Amino acid sequence: MDTMTKTHIHANAVNPIEIFVRNATRGRHPVPLVETGYDVTFDAGFAVIEARRVFRNDEPKSIEAVLTFPMPVAAAVFDLEARIGGRTLRAKAKRRAAARESYEAGIDAGKASMLHEELMPGIHMLSVGQVGPGATIEIVTRFAMVAADTGGKSTLRIPLTVGQVYGCS
Repeated sequence: MDTMTKTHIHANAVNPIEIFVRNATRGRHPVPLVETGYDVTFDAGFAVIEARRVFRNDEPKSIEAVLTFPMPVAAAVFDLEARIGGRTLRAKAKRRAAARESYEAGIDAGKASMLHEELMPGIHMLSVGQVGPGATIEIVTRFAMVAADTGGKSTLRIPLTVGQVYGCS
């Protein structure tokens, strides 16, 4: 005679995913995404894309916001800015070590600072520091890439998740 095991889940059961997220973030909280949008301009098979993301600091103190996002591997980022309250920070290309040093010095001095890094092809990270309580952060990334020609139509693939850059496992 086979025996069947029943598992009962109670309302106060432990959620392992919640525990994992809590331990992985070590008390950090996600910054709420308020709005996102893309503007695309095609010209002779070339596409210029403006990606706009707006976040809000709901914490009672200033924070450092870190955003990891996918980019098309063949795209070239040519402009990046962060608007925090009434200030606009515009990215300036520097060598990695100098950029990190400049960012950290700004944070240490209590100034709003921004650091953009390409972690690996198609995966970018943006750190924005000294974002005050209740402030919104508007990130505008402008990049260009060649649009694919599919039977006389220009098509474009803009990944929204990392899986769309590297595929599913």
